[in-house]
Amino acid sequence: MDRSEFRASFAEKFSSLVALSSNPFVMSDPKIRFYAGAPFTSSDGQALGTLCVVDTVPRQLSPHQGNALLALSRQVQAQFELRKHLIELRSALARHSGDLNFKGHCSQ
Repeated sequence: MDRSEFRASFAEKFSSLVALSSNPFVMSDPKIRFYAGAPFTSSDGQALGTLCVVDTVPRQLSPHQGNALLALSRQVQAQFELRKHLIELRSALARHSGDLNFKGHCSQ
């Protein structure tokens, strides 16, 4: 993996991590034993979330799988940004349409 590896967090021995060992999903069903997460942010750096993979069996990601997880998190980030831009465009269009309707009524 390249330097983006540092953006992803991988914990193969999930239940041995002190912060997570008391998590109900680790202690009882589904008894998670593997976690891999790749964070995604907004274009201005605001944390939006983490794309996670969990399993009940201890695993280890290969470099290829780690890169794939990072690529998927970038796709999730891109989808969030596209949705944000679509909402902004629809809002601007609605405002613009309202302005056109108002001007049309004034000229009659």
